[in-house]
Amino acid sequence: MPSAPNALELSLENAIDAKYIEEKRQIIAELPEGSKAFEFFPKAILPKLNLNEIKAMIRGNGYVIEEGKKAVELRAKNYSRLVEILAELQRNGINTAAIEPERQFLILNSLDYRRIIVKSFYKEIAIDKTLTIKPKEIISSLLEVSEKEAYEFAKKIALAKILHLKLADVSKKNRAELNAVFAENIFFKAGAYLYPIKQENLESNAELTFEKALQLFKIMQEYNIAPDSINCNCKRCKERILASSIVEVKAKSDGVFIDNPLQGIDELFHYNYGRKKQRIARQRNFYLHRIPIGPLSRKETKNICLADVNDYVEIVRIVVPQHSCYKKSRMIMELEKFLKAIKELEAIRDGHQKLLAREKKLIAWNMDAKILYLNAAIESMKELFSGFISLAYNYFLGFEFGLALRATKKAAKNKRILKLLNC
Repeated sequence: MPSAPNALELSLENAIDAKYIEEKRQIIAELPEGSKAFEFFPKAILPKLNLNEIKAMIRGNGYVIEEGKKAVELRAKNYSRLVEILAELQRNGINTAAIEPERQFLILNSLDYRRIIVKSFYKEIAIDKTLTIKPKEIISSLLEVSEKEAYEFAKKIALAKILHLKLADVSKKNRAELNAVFAENIFFKAGAYLYPIKQENLESNAELTFEKALQLFKIMQEYNIAPDSINCNCKRCKERILASSIVEVKAKSDGVFIDNPLQGIDELFHYNYGRKKQRIARQRNFYLHRIPIGPLSRKETKNICLADVNDYVEIVRIVVPQHSCYKKSRMIMELEKFLKAIKELEAIRDGHQKLLAREKKLIAWNMDAKILYLNAAIESMKELFSGFISLAYNYFLGFEFGLALRATKKAAKNKRILKLLNC
């Protein structure tokens, strides 16, 4: 029995369903031509800790752990054992979400977002144990009744395929919860640890537009900013300083303030240092978005974020360097694949519209089932991408990740700081 599929053995975009059989430790992929079994051992990604410390927290056996550059991979003999181990670790302060084995299998082995979306329009998908449907037929039927219902159903189909969820599970989740699933998938595929996102953080996440999310992603690409690439152990990467590094600065004169420091840094400084009334007064009088750092006396030194350095202070030394790996982040590469698929789907949609126009069959684009489905898929993918970048920017995918992204965005406007960055 094969331990994992490859492009020749299994085309997952053709899969009707995938089922985990725990007693056999198998994933059964339901294909149009029949079932195919694959040996499967579910896993979880843990934070980078000493392996002996982790082992001391786990009673019994039935698992293996392996240390990576930025995280620890734990693989269990079956899903029940994985859940038991994660519960033990949680009691010791290590929180990791348990991803369903079917979703794990599909995340790790799916080949192409575009092909999955396109083929799922025509192929059967499972609704429950006994019922399968063909999206093309359902969407076409719904279009005759309600364009809105057809579009909402098309989005659910697309989200189920993109996120590797059951259709029923997609229906139970709101947009914020679907964003969290997408983040889980991306982190899992990249082998990076994701601290479970709190419900209140999901609900308070201020989502960016797709265009603004793209601008931030370009910063991620240029400086290789991602959880699996920040602060690696490679000696070669130590000089690739990020703008989120903590530096010691010295004030050039009396009464120096640093206005609008990075979110999070402002609160830390305000909490830890005196002269709070002066900071609050300056924030109020100058209509500042955040509490300033200061006031500093001449030659007084303080530790601040490199991105917050201004012309009224001089850098003494780097106290806590932050750097990015010279090897391209796996997470960034996965997000690039996702964006590429969006462009490809847009091209397929546009080509189909032109074909219908030439054949004079197109009355309105939204009355063609395929175009409606592709638009629903494209919109869903753009929402997921924007949600992911928003969660990162708002610190909900890790403080280190969010700070590096915010700091680099701010530093991009400061030529003095850019000279210090060797990226």
